[in-house]
Amino acid sequence: MKSSLTNLLIRTSLISNLFFNFSCNYEKPQTKTIQEKQKSSEDTLTNNAIEHYYKGNYELAKKNFQKYLEIKTLKKDSLGIAKAFQNIGMVFETQGDYDKSSEYYINSLKIYENLKDSFRTSNIYRGLGLLSLKQNKFEKALESLRKDSLIKSEILLREPENIKIKDAISNTLNFFGMIFDEQKEYEKALKYYFSSLKLSKETNNKMNESDCYNNIAVVYRKENNIEKAFEYYQKSLIINKELENKDGLARNFINISDIYLEKANYFLALENLKKADTLSKEIGNPSLQKDIYETFYQIYEAKKDYKKSLEYHVLFSQIKDTLLNEKSLKQVAELSTIYETEKKEQENNLLKKDNQIVEEKNKKQQWGLFGLTAFLGLGGIFSYSLYKSRKKIHKAKKIIEEKNKEITDSINYAKNIQSSILPREEEFNRLLPENFILYKPKDIVSGDFYWLAEKENKIYFAACDSTGHGVPGAFMSMLNSRLLNEAVNEKQIEKPNEIFNYVRKNIISSLKSTSKIGEQKDGMDSALCVLDKSQNTLEFACAHNPLYLIRNNELIEHKADRMPIAYSEILKDFSLKKIELQKNDLIYIFSDGYEDQIGGEKEKKFKSKNLKELLLSINQKPMPEQKEILNKKIEDWMSVGKQTQMDDILIIGLRFRGRQ
Repeated sequence: MKSSLTNLLIRTSLISNLFFNFSCNYEKPQTKTIQEKQKSSEDTLTNNAIEHYYKGNYELAKKNFQKYLEIKTLKKDSLGIAKAFQNIGMVFETQGDYDKSSEYYINSLKIYENLKDSFRTSNIYRGLGLLSLKQNKFEKALESLRKDSLIKSEILLREPENIKIKDAISNTLNFFGMIFDEQKEYEKALKYYFSSLKLSKETNNKMNESDCYNNIAVVYRKENNIEKAFEYYQKSLIINKELENKDGLARNFINISDIYLEKANYFLALENLKKADTLSKEIGNPSLQKDIYETFYQIYEAKKDYKKSLEYHVLFSQIKDTLLNEKSLKQVAELSTIYETEKKEQENNLLKKDNQIVEEKNKKQQWGLFGLTAFLGLGGIFSYSLYKSRKKIHKAKKIIEEKNKEITDSINYAKNIQSSILPREEEFNRLLPENFILYKPKDIVSGDFYWLAEKENKIYFAACDSTGHGVPGAFMSMLNSRLLNEAVNEKQIEKPNEIFNYVRKNIISSLKSTSKIGEQKDGMDSALCVLDKSQNTLEFACAHNPLYLIRNNELIEHKADRMPIAYSEILKDFSLKKIELQKNDLIYIFSDGYEDQIGGEKEKKFKSKNLKELLLSINQKPMPEQKEILNKKIEDWMSVGKQTQMDDILIIGLRFRGRQ
């Protein structure tokens, strides 16, 4: 039950709608089928669109549907126009652009209603209902699905033997169940699921029957009726075996593995999960594989096999598109905390053992000296005791070294996870050709991170400083990075200050931050820029960390809002700032690690004043050379003061050459 079953079934339904729209159009029985019609260029466009859709080439799918729309518009073919609107809306929905999707669905709906095409009208209402369900707008979803259900019921009264209509009604009943399931109205959810199941059996729709059994099992599991849940998962599994549905079988095995995990029967949990793993690799489904890796690491975590648990979490994280949801982030952090705790405990135990050994050695030395004076013949015993003491120390140190290696290996795994969220150098260079990134983590992993995204003709980039450094800072950075991606790619937020507002809200919610005195206020400081290449403008927002602009050998500091992207006493909206860029402008954004570094002869902070002077002195040099100078300067600063690095260091520099 790792992935959202609701999303899975919505996705299946929408794809079937797309094929239904072009390959199995609802017509009266005497109408010729598509296979009997002559193949045309329009059919080629739609077939290409469907193929691109399944391959995930959504822009190409839209392009083909748009061409189809243009042809039908020229021909003034209302039905064809409505079909094109519907399927373009479907692609936008798959891409997560729900506003655009809704716009196209409604355009399609108006035409179908004018044509008095009741069946297609009902399908659009279903699409709008599922769109609302995806956004947790349950009342709107219910309203649309009721209209869909009413229209289809009227059709069924006229054509009581129409199996396609019965199947469609069965699907709608299933979606009603999902809504009540999401609202925790489990009795109503079960009522609709069982009604859907009854219709599926009447039409012999085995696939839908299997889905119903699975959904019923999910509800029973939420009600902690594990035996009933297990029974219905098994019923779903039997049908999927009959259908040779490997995807469905794999999900059944995952769900059954979860139940055995809840029962602490780790052997059977692993046996079922291995079956799912085999099937997933046969069909090459990354979504399934993600769920399988997640279950593996949860089982091994429950078994207290933290090494294997963390290994599987690395695999899970690598295959995840948006990386690390809140739950997984917390679990990895807990694993690392366990390792850190073990490390400290072992170090404490070593100190205790060392103290005990030293005390024993001193006592033995005292007795040995006494014996040497009184009984010279006992000197050999003293030498043997000293040898044994040294052997114990060596053994204890060896144990700690092995433990430290395990811990370091585990943190290196965490580094692999963190590295996967950082933009690739070639991607940065492609989007921002003249740049440098000076990135110096204090430890193996870092709380500082840099971030990059592209949306239409705009480039988003940020320098971020998460709370803490080392392991805690690294896992905080993963949450922060995920929320930035979510804001831009899923929520379609464009303004940098609004992105900050969204990220702050979700950090507070995810970490349950409060106003309690002394409580850690986790989050980040950051400068986030949006470069509009077509307009030569830079919009930006700054939380604690400023932005420097160097223009004509003059440095201009754009002050930051004095509040973090976290819970704080001040929770007002972040400010939006804008620069009309000129040729050869230089932009610098950074964390506070560089200017706060202790060093120099007087062992003081480097300070922002010195950083500004340094940047001004090197601003005419190529960007890679600027990076080298900055790095050498801070290394020399630490060396003179005989200081180690105190915090993570991050500076991003960018030269703007004009329209790109």
